[in-house]
Amino acid sequence: MHRCSYNCAQVVPYWGNTQDRKILRKFWSQENMHMKEASFHIVITSYQLIIQDIKYFQRIKWHYMILDEAQAIKSSSRYADCIRLLRV
Repeated sequence: MHRCSYNCAQVVPYWGNTQDRKILRKFWSQENMHMKEASFHIVITSYQLIIQDIKYFQRIKWHYMILDEAQAIKSSSRYADCIRLLRV
């Protein structure tokens, strides 16, 4: 997990192979999820990994989700259906 300076959010870069991502998910806890003490505040990943690991992303009640690949969602019903399954 990457930490930044004082009063900064905890950022998790979510990528790598299956085993790397499994290790990262060990830090995903619903406890204190939307509090300053949370194990992370921001996850950075790709649509491809969201689709591959949708069952893990669905377990979290996300406060916000910023999607920077709107064209991919528009052009693929698979992406759109997947995103609709997330709890935002």
